[in-house]
Amino acid sequence: MDSLNRRAAKAISNLLSLPLIATIVVVLFSFSHPEGLGSILTPLQAVSLGIPTIAVAPIVMVLYFFKKGYVDLHVSQGERRPMFFIPALAAYMSAAVVFLSLNCKILYLLSVSYLSMSLIVLLVTLFWKISIHMAGLTGPITALTLVLGANYALLYLLALPLGWARTELEAHTVPQVLSGAVVGVGVTALVYAGLI
Repeated sequence: MDSLNRRAAKAISNLLSLPLIATIVVVLFSFSHPEGLGSILTPLQAVSLGIPTIAVAPIVMVLYFFKKGYVDLHVSQGERRPMFFIPALAAYMSAAVVFLSLNCKILYLLSVSYLSMSLIVLLVTLFWKISIHMAGLTGPITALTLVLGANYALLYLLALPLGWARTELEAHTVPQVLSGAVVGVGVTALVYAGLI
């Protein structure tokens, strides 16, 4: 039986997982972006396109193999992780193309940010395990902070319980968690600065 700490760590890991964070950020950007969504999309249309392409499609293969019993929901076995990046990269690339063609800069940049983070995490994963959870949390928080204002920087505090949860579950070491955070913040900042 799981201890209370492990149950809490699992709950935190699930609540702060990439699909849920991506969904929240897509909704926030769609309904509150100061410059709007371009000339074509309404907020509801942006959400209807953004959630499937940015939050759901990247994890469909993980869900399929989880259901088959091949991996756990967080793909904890490092050697199995690389294969799951291919559909995620394709999903983010597709989302970027769709939002660019629809002149929706904010969701285009979010897609490129996820694409760039995923590519770097994949490259690191070939040699060392890094926290996808942490990159998937800190990257979107960086985007929110850069676009919607400094008040969103308070959300970085969520990295503390997530870092604890990932180490408590022995899914990652502290350096792996910190590296995920650095990738999330750094890559997203570069994308929004126009350097990627």
